[in-house]
Amino acid sequence: MTAKLPVTQIDIAHKLVIAAGIFKIVKLTSISSMSPSKLRLMYLWDFEFQFSDLLDFMEFSERNLEWQRRSHVQSLERKAKLKKYEADEYHSELDNIEYRFNMSLARNIRYSAVITFATSIEWIAKFMKKQSTSELAPTPNGSNESIHILRSFFELAGCNREHNLETLAKVIKIRNCITHAMGSVQDYKHGDEIAEIIQTLKGFRISDSHFIERVIDIDQGAIEAIIRETRGWIVDFIDECKQKNLIHM
Repeated sequence: MTAKLPVTQIDIAHKLVIAAGIFKIVKLTSISSMSPSKLRLMYLWDFEFQFSDLLDFMEFSERNLEWQRRSHVQSLERKAKLKKYEADEYHSELDNIEYRFNMSLARNIRYSAVITFATSIEWIAKFMKKQSTSELAPTPNGSNESIHILRSFFELAGCNREHNLETLAKVIKIRNCITHAMGSVQDYKHGDEIAEIIQTLKGFRISDSHFIERVIDIDQGAIEAIIRETRGWIVDFIDECKQKNLIHM
């Protein structure tokens, strides 16, 4: 009997590539039945999916995290009833479970969403610059290139989304703190600025409840709210830029 090989990340990636190929075939074969308005929006799908897939990832991850936490707690309670744990051992193990699932793993999932979201915004900005029908002004010293590109297009399109830009700029700075200092404002060179930014975002805070001191904490649903809001306007804005011949696609 042949032993089963463990499923690796390469295996998973390979299956995802196959699934993506099947999806594209289905998408292409259904083009002929689409209305002109739907055909016009086809080029926006990739942008839409970046945010929708990330929201799905968060929903799946948070749901699985809670299921795993309950499973571990129930297992601990069964062992406790069989007298396999003393009272102090039971409470110590319960604390470990709650910390691992409610704080450590939850933080890692939400951090990954921040990183992916910020990277998506940067990719979109660079894509728009590459497809621009006119030369954009160079990025001023000390400014974030992606935010500068989006602001330039807002000005060209004659719309005001400064509030949305401010939110994106804050998330990008938080992403930088996560990637360079594991979310610790104490160990990050721009920690004081991050601490101020955190106070302006709903569901974000600085916590001392982790082994890492003064670390960024994100409530469940907080980064998802920002992703949904951004998805609501940025895809339409890309379409607006195309219709106004600011970008060619």
